[in-house]
Amino acid sequence: MREFSSSAAESTFTKSMEQLGYSLSVSGKFAFGGINLGQSADPSSSSQSQDTHQSHSEQSYFCTTMFQYIPLASCYFQRHQLRLSDAALQELQNMEQILSFTRKVDNPRFLKMCESFFSRFGSHINQGPLHFGGIFWWKAFTKGFKAKQCEELKHQTSEALNSFVRKSYGDFLESAAGGLDLSKSFSKASAKGRPAECSHSAIQLYVVNTGGPADTASRPQWKTGLVSDNTTWCVIDRGFELIPVWDVILCNHCEDFKSAGQMSRALRDAYRALTNQSIGTIFEEEMSSAVQEARDFMETVKAWEVTVDEGKLLMLMETSW
Repeated sequence: MREFSSSAAESTFTKSMEQLGYSLSVSGKFAFGGINLGQSADPSSSSQSQDTHQSHSEQSYFCTTMFQYIPLASCYFQRHQLRLSDAALQELQNMEQILSFTRKVDNPRFLKMCESFFSRFGSHINQGPLHFGGIFWWKAFTKGFKAKQCEELKHQTSEALNSFVRKSYGDFLESAAGGLDLSKSFSKASAKGRPAECSHSAIQLYVVNTGGPADTASRPQWKTGLVSDNTTWCVIDRGFELIPVWDVILCNHCEDFKSAGQMSRALRDAYRALTNQSIGTIFEEEMSSAVQEARDFMETVKAWEVTVDEGKLLMLMETSW
């Protein structure tokens, strides 16, 4: 469950779930840390989400949403399986020509091209694990209230959502559906929002489906359709393993550049200049440190005599990798 005091915060979280997936969005570890990931989610869904919420007042706004995340299959990409799209490759080859003319990575024109590339295609690729399935969302929001009504309306909105969730497991939504049509959905393959009765007229309730059948607002029916038809599945999680585009060039596209090493370094340096950080090395540094620590410990173990020693057993128990 998540609560939001502004439509902008709600929209940001929703788009983060669409583009980055469950793990990164919920943890917040990388979602807004300067990493740009490829726009693999349906771009229209994000724009729809934005359009929906731009009409909401940023003043006196409260939304609470509950969602059920249902992964049904997963996969993991090896590094040799990660390749650039034709459009991204062509763009990088054009950038390499510019770089060959200037010979300066900090050239303003080249930096501008890098910024455009990162914005369009992303700077990192999700290696996985990728999870496929669906997400069922229940949402309740209210707006335009006075400051003194805030706490009471928050409580009423939360109570209304809890009741809404319980009733969505039955036929309540089908019988309560009225004329309201929230055609601006939040996510790929989303169902149109269905209204529901509420004790407070200012509270609006609706459901949104990410994946699964789009013609039902009943959670049991939706899950049955999701499980039985894998053509309705969406990518709902992209994992924590991020590979920077400059590493993908070195691993899988050496033959596509005149100097893959130079292009890789140029992109890495440009990313550092544009973001003041080099996220792509975080995992390598952590792994290198762990490997060295393990090697040092194994050298110590090799020197041990083959005898029962309580101190050595305790040392093994205390060592965790």
